[in-house]
Amino acid sequence: MTHKLHLSKRARLIAVIASVSAALLMISVALAATVVIDDFSTTNQSAKAEDDVMAACNARASVTSALSNTRELSVTKFTDAFGSSVSLVSTGGTLGYNNNGSITSTAEVIWDGVNNSCALDPSGFGGTDLYSGTNDGILVGVVFNDIAGVTMTLKIYSGSANWSQAQVKLPGGILVDQRTDFFVPFSGFTTMNGTGFISNSVGAMVLGFDNRGPGAGADVIVKLVQATSMRDYGDAPNTYSTALASNGARHLTSNGLRLGANVDAETNGAPGDTTGDDTASSPDDEDGVLRNRTDLWLPDATVHVTVTVSGCSGTCRLNAWMDWDNSGTFGSGEQVFNDSSISDGANQNLSVVIPSDYISGTDVYARFRLCNSTSQCSTYYGEAPNGEVEDYLWTFLPTSVNLASFTAVKAGDHNALAWETTSEIKNQGFNVWRGTSASAPDVKLNQYVIPSQAPGGTGGFEYSYNDFDITSGVTYYYWLEDVDLNGTVTRHNPPVQAVGSDNSPTALTLTALQASSPVSALPLVALGLALLIGVGAVVGRRRS
Repeated sequence: MTHKLHLSKRARLIAVIASVSAALLMISVALAATVVIDDFSTTNQSAKAEDDVMAACNARASVTSALSNTRELSVTKFTDAFGSSVSLVSTGGTLGYNNNGSITSTAEVIWDGVNNSCALDPSGFGGTDLYSGTNDGILVGVVFNDIAGVTMTLKIYSGSANWSQAQVKLPGGILVDQRTDFFVPFSGFTTMNGTGFISNSVGAMVLGFDNRGPGAGADVIVKLVQATSMRDYGDAPNTYSTALASNGARHLTSNGLRLGANVDAETNGAPGDTTGDDTASSPDDEDGVLRNRTDLWLPDATVHVTVTVSGCSGTCRLNAWMDWDNSGTFGSGEQVFNDSSISDGANQNLSVVIPSDYISGTDVYARFRLCNSTSQCSTYYGEAPNGEVEDYLWTFLPTSVNLASFTAVKAGDHNALAWETTSEIKNQGFNVWRGTSASAPDVKLNQYVIPSQAPGGTGGFEYSYNDFDITSGVTYYYWLEDVDLNGTVTRHNPPVQAVGSDNSPTALTLTALQASSPVSALPLVALGLALLIGVGAVVGRRRS
């Protein structure tokens, strides 16, 4: 998912260091030399069986998007009824297995390097290398599957004497504009004859679909088939173990189990890219977790996240970590879910208790991992045999300062200012400005920032400031600015006014203040100073 992120200085530094480290790591890591079996981008082709025609085949040569430039499509229908049909269609970058009604059928795509023949030649490639140095499995990108239960079968041949197969039950629920990558490791293939296939000497390959059973009537659309070593990775800075060379968190996308609607595979982690780690043509797969934005993330508070799980049969396991101290690592006590039971379903509301030493407003990196069974993804690093990992950066800018009131009154030889806050989040302190016109201030009264008395507290404070540098009979206008921990200031409008005279005190109290757009500020001193500022005095006390 694409977010516009506001990073703290520390988070920005971590991200820069991690990005440079990741770039250096990429040099030393041997990544997958992907071998594309077919991406269906060229040569429209179809095979269709309908009515009383129970089988059909279409063999084509010069298919430039397919390995060895050939592709054979075949379908078999088991429902003999008028109006029933099954088709296998390659067009526009997809392969569609389409069933009309609740019919049962099978379909196969054959790649064997043999022109104009639907008969399988298990040696047709002549010894193609699918391993290519690092590849360890076959990835099938599925972009639609409406009904669960279709058996997807992969067969790999190294001649007729040696071949293997693997099967995956498609989970259904993959809808338009969604994507789920299914990665089947070579080690997950079952030997069907001889010694099984030899990954660097392959003669033919078959992708099959069978909807006999619970998948009757199901449709499936495939985006690509390739030999690769891709996994689903995270995208937090590499200090959290993200890149492969750092034993980053990664998942074989083997069975359709995922957070949210989408999961895709990458060649490596994308440290620091919390806008999403998707492959270029796929939808955003960081779509499984949302935080409740109405919650205040304060020490000891209970906050909520909603988690969507897809492709889970029975009970699955959720693990999650949150970097409460913004240290750049997931340390002791920062695992918030530990093999917690979770089932299939959308927007499941889960509670998290924030530790007492959390500094309100601090950015939080979070990592969520979903898998089938206990201990498969219970660490924030390492490989899991199924499921998905999603990383998030949750920020809490802009500063949240809620003002109850801001007043200015004549008090003898000075004007007395007072303001009251109901809450302050990520607030460094305040500036007080003065002018002789309500249109704009002329001078900032405090030399240094007036420190917040309640950074991150659920309650507010009362503040006062005395302005002695006044002239009798002149009307003065005062503005208040809050300053966040990054030095950004937000001015509250409109101003309040007081008359510098010996007349009776006058005051204007505002209970509905508006903040104008933030403006940049000069570097400010640290908090916690006891200040006597210029000719004014500042006092802060807890709001009762």
